[in-house]
Amino acid sequence: MKTHIGQALRPALVTILALAASAACQAVTVGANASTPTLIGSVEAGQTYTVTASGIADLFVGFNGLGLTFTADGLPTYAFAAPYAAFYPNGLYYDPSVGPSSIGPGGVGRLLGSLLGTFSATSPTPLNTFTIGLGTTFTASASGTLYGLVNDTFYGDNGSTGFTVSLISAVPEPGTYGLMVAGLALVSLSLRRRLTA
Repeated sequence: MKTHIGQALRPALVTILALAASAACQAVTVGANASTPTLIGSVEAGQTYTVTASGIADLFVGFNGLGLTFTADGLPTYAFAAPYAAFYPNGLYYDPSVGPSSIGPGGVGRLLGSLLGTFSATSPTPLNTFTIGLGTTFTASASGTLYGLVNDTFYGDNGSTGFTVSLISAVPEPGTYGLMVAGLALVSLSLRRRLTA
C-alpha cells in the first residue's frame, strides 16, 4: 500500500517543487561590455527578494595580457600593475589612469567593476542605482523590473565576461503560490482516496 501511494504522489510532488523552483530563481548574465542595463527580472511591491551574483567582469580586456578583472563586489581578482595598481586590493570608484573625472554611473562610493541594480531600463545614474555586489536583499517598494549593470565609464574596451545573476523571491508570487496550493490539494485528495479505498 505505501509503495503504491508513494508512486502515485511522486509525479505530483516533483511538479510542485519544479514550479516553486522555476518561479523563485532566474539566472541571467549581465555582460561587462553592455552599456545599457540587462533585464534581471520582475518584482512585486511588498515582496522581499535576494539577488546573488558570481563570475568576473573584465574592464579592460587588453591590459597586461590579463585584463582588469573584478568580482561583482568591485574587488580586483589580482594585483594590477601601474597605472592601475591603485585598484588593489580594495578597489576604487574611478579609473586611476584617468582620475576622479571617470566615475561610473554608480557614482562616488560604488566601486568600478561592481554589479549595480536599477529600475531604469535606459538611464542609470547615481540617484537610481544601488549596489548589488555579490548579493543583496531588498523589499520592493513598488512593482517593476529590475535591471543589472557593471559599473564602468567606457564599455567598448571591456571583455565579453560578466556576472551570472539570480533573483530569488523569499515568498512565492501569488500565481505560483496558487499553483502550489492547488497541487498540494490534489496530492491530499489522491492520498485520501487511496487510504479509503
